[in-house]
Amino acid sequence: MNPLISVIMPVFNSEKYVLESVNSILNQTLSDFEFIIINDASTDNTEKILNNIKDKRIIRIDNKIQMGNYRCRNIGMSVAKGSFIAVMDSDDISMQTRFATQYDFMIKTPRCIALGSAVEVFHGNKTLLFKRMYGSDENKIMLLKDNVTTHPSLMIRGDSLRNHKITYQESYVFSSDYDLMVKLSQKGKIYNLPEILLKYRIHSDQISTRYKKEQSYFADQIRIKQLKNLYINPNREEIRIHISLMRDNTVYDNELKQMENWFNKILRQNEKYKIYDNEKLFYFLQEYYIRSIHL
Repeated sequence: MNPLISVIMPVFNSEKYVLESVNSILNQTLSDFEFIIINDASTDNTEKILNNIKDKRIIRIDNKIQMGNYRCRNIGMSVAKGSFIAVMDSDDISMQTRFATQYDFMIKTPRCIALGSAVEVFHGNKTLLFKRMYGSDENKIMLLKDNVTTHPSLMIRGDSLRNHKITYQESYVFSSDYDLMVKLSQKGKIYNLPEILLKYRIHSDQISTRYKKEQSYFADQIRIKQLKNLYINPNREEIRIHISLMRDNTVYDNELKQMENWFNKILRQNEKYKIYDNEKLFYFLQEYYIRSIHL
């Protein structure tokens, strides 16, 4: 019988944190899962630590050469048998009731294709609460700007990935999770729970810290790609304005008219093709326009 959940966790040189991360999964109150751990050719003591963990739910994949985070996740998804896919990072900590809480919500909400949660961000002894609390329609629109979930808090319907052949686009390198959420949003509803179900660790070795500039570049490509859903082929100036607003909310005074024209173009295309809720899209764009006027 196939497991209810497939947990996919790539690991690379995570000797400081991996044991705590693994144990946070093995101690879940909902225990019907397989735990796919992909050791991405670690060169520290990670492999030795993993070898000492004994649990029949663990499926180990050991890469002979380093393949990268999202290639590892695609490998994990290709062998996963669970009805739901749980994302996990090797430096974070899942709360004990994470799977039970997410599973309960997804069973009660059939339209939900992917589900994140509030997370507790911590660095050493410092912690803060981080929530991305929008309705599903707003989440789809917010993806025009940025990702709408904290990636390792995600649970995804396995059939949605398989039936629509959705995988991580590895060419986006450091922003493949953002692209994955865009593709999922086109097939179903994305939600975030208000409960804290993950402790998200900040440290100097993580991708978002080491490759922040590169991650921003690839995120820009995803922002532009979404305009194709509206059948917009933006010119160079429109791309510049769009990226400037969606990335850091900046625009110069002499560009307000151009921004207004660009937003009206988006709204006209959406009214024609009905990709987003038009009223919610209007308020989303209006917020940037008003904010820019008052900067």
